[in-house]
Amino acid sequence: KPVIVRVSGAEILYPKLFKNIFLKPIFKLADAIVTPNSSMIEDVRKIAGNKKILYLPQGIDISNAGKHVRKLNKTPRIIYVGRLIPVKNLTMLIKVSKLLPNYKFVIIGDGTEKERLKKIAPDNVSFLGLIPQKEVIKEMKKSDVFVLTSISESFGRVLIEALGCGLP
Repeated sequence: KPVIVRVSGAEILYPKLFKNIFLKPIFKLADAIVTPNSSMIEDVRKIAGNKKILYLPQGIDISNAGKHVRKLNKTPRIIYVGRLIPVKNLTMLIKVSKLLPNYKFVIIGDGTEKERLKKIAPDNVSFLGLIPQKEVIKEMKKSDVFVLTSISESFGRVLIEALGCGLP
């Protein structure tokens, strides 16, 4: 059976030692490697050599988003959806939330940074944790602005979902 490895993007940012110890052996076993972003092909090729590398965009289902008429909240509501990990740079969002105490910030997701972020977040920040996709769409529709503070994204699928919900 053919072996296909999907690269999400974050692993390409890891230190060279990680790439040599983990990625190279995995790529060596692969018949093909799939990336979600065409600009990653060269980065993957540096590790994988002459392996077949394919660009396969990620599909987005925004059928739940439907038509959305933008009606702003009296208290502006800013939403983030994603993993709570260092590369997502959520410390910056927490700093901004302290500068905008009259705004409501909603953070959806889970990860290694969750407890640390909760400790430093002011009262105008809510952490909803992991919730079903339909609930994510509902929360997006209730919001005024979507933010993505990541230092790096391989594709940023959540941006397309937010746009599908009418969020700037």
